[in-house]
Amino acid sequence: MWLFISIVIISLIIFLIYNLKSKKIINNSDEKEREILANNISSSFPSIQIVESKDIIPNEKNKIKDIDIKKAISIIDNTVPNSIIIGRNIKTGKELLNNNRSFFSASKKGTENMMRVKGTNQVYGAQVIENKIDKQTKFINENQMIKKAGKDALVNAGFNMASMVVGQYYMNEINNKLDDLKDTISDISDYLDSEYKGRIAHIISKMKEIIDNKSEILSNEFSIDKRYDEILELESECSKLLGQANEMIKSNITEVEIDYNKYEKKLKELYKWFSRQQILQKLLLEIGNLRYVLAKGNETSKFSHTQYNNYLLQINSIIESLENWNNLVCKKLGIDVKVARRSGKFFKLKKNTIGKINEEWAYHKLDENIVNLIESQTNVKRLEPYTNKKQDEIIKIQKYNGEYYNLIEE
Repeated sequence: MWLFISIVIISLIIFLIYNLKSKKIINNSDEKEREILANNISSSFPSIQIVESKDIIPNEKNKIKDIDIKKAISIIDNTVPNSIIIGRNIKTGKELLNNNRSFFSASKKGTENMMRVKGTNQVYGAQVIENKIDKQTKFINENQMIKKAGKDALVNAGFNMASMVVGQYYMNEINNKLDDLKDTISDISDYLDSEYKGRIAHIISKMKEIIDNKSEILSNEFSIDKRYDEILELESECSKLLGQANEMIKSNITEVEIDYNKYEKKLKELYKWFSRQQILQKLLLEIGNLRYVLAKGNETSKFSHTQYNNYLLQINSIIESLENWNNLVCKKLGIDVKVARRSGKFFKLKKNTIGKINEEWAYHKLDENIVNLIESQTNVKRLEPYTNKKQDEIIKIQKYNGEYYNLIEE
C-alpha cells in the first residue's frame, strides 16, 4: 500500500516538474517570437504623437484637410493604442502580443468597462471618427485577432495607416518649403535665364504634383513605386544643375589680381550662380525628404539624402573658397564693407590732401547693391548633412477644436 502511494506521489512530482519545464520553454519561445515580430515591424519612420492643446494656436497652412488622412489619424487617436501600432520597437512589439490588451479599443483606457458579447471574446463599443461617434461595433480581443488574421497582416495594416500619416506630415512640410523656394525664384528672376528657370520650375512642378495627390499615392503601392522612380530622375536632374553652378563659381574665383571694375563684374556673375546654387541645394534637400517619404521607412534618412550630403560637402568647400577669395580681393582693393567705402586709385594722395579736410573725401563710396553682393557671399550659413536613421524620432499631430494639424517645428 505504502509502495503504491509512494509511486503515485513520485509520478505527480515528475509530472509537475515536466509541466513547469514545458511551460518555461513555451514562454521562452513566445518571448523570442515577440522579439522577431518587433524586429520585423521596425522601420526608419518616426513614431507619431498626437497632442491636444488649446494653448498652441496652430498654423492654418498645416491643417490636415484630406478626408482619408483625417480618418487614419482619427483611428490612431481614438481606436488604437498609439504605442502598439506606431512605435514599432521591441517594447511595443511585445505589447502588441500581450493577451491582456485589446487591439481595437473604444477608449484609450481599453475595454475593461465595455459590455461583453455573450459566448464570444468580443465586446460592444463605438468608434469615434472626426470627433463624432460612429456606429456601434463589435471589437475583437487582440490575441483572437492575431490568430484569425495573422501577425504580419495585423502589423502591415497598422504600418500602412501610420506611414500614410507620417508621409502626409513630411509632404506638408516639403510643400511649405517649395512655396518659399518659388518666392525666392521670383525675387531673383533677373539672375535666372529662361532655360535654367524652366528646368527648376519643372522639378518643383513634378514635386507639387506628388504632394497634391498624396492621399491617392500613399495608399497605393504601385503609385508609390512609380513616384519613387520619378523622384530619382528629378534628383539626377537637380544634381546636374547644382554641379554646373558649383563649377561656374569655382571658375570665377581663380583671379585675385584684378581691378575694382572687374571685381564688380565678377561679383554680379558670381551672385547669379551663387543664387542658383543655394536654390538647388534647398531643392535637392526637399527631393531627399520626398524620397524618404516614398520609401515608406525602407530607407534611412541618411540613405535617402545621399546625393544631398555629397553635394553639401562640395558646396561647403566652394563657399569657403568664395569667402576667402572675396576677403582677399577686398583687402587688396581697400574695400571696407562695414562703412561701405573703398580706397581706390591715388588714395594716399587724396588722404594727404583733401582727406585732411574731410577723411571721407579720400574714399570712394560703395554702392549699396555692391555691399549686399559682397555680404551675401561672405556670410553664408553652413548646413549640416543628414546622418540619422530617422528624419525625426517623433512627429507631432495637434488636435485642436476637433481638427488635426501637423505640428511642425520651425
